[in-house]
Amino acid sequence: MTGKIHTTQTRSKISEALKGNKNTVGNTNPAKPTSVYSLDGSLVKRFCSGAEAANFLGVSISCVYHAIQRGSVVKGQYRIARDHE
Repeated sequence: MTGKIHTTQTRSKISEALKGNKNTVGNTNPAKPTSVYSLDGSLVKRFCSGAEAANFLGVSISCVYHAIQRGSVVKGQYRIARDHE
């Protein structure tokens, strides 16, 4: 919203309306445990999130998430899977 300045009364109403709304603060998408496996099926390493796995493998986060969805091979030697909680 550009150029609009809310009054003090309006700001307090907005503030009251948002109290308890957990969607307005921080990341609402929690990290999911992710494991990296070699092509022969042996566990290489477990991670707390896909982002950590991406950092370890030296690829983008989207590469990790697509590999999980498609079951594809990453860097010609790894498979990635979500750990069931």
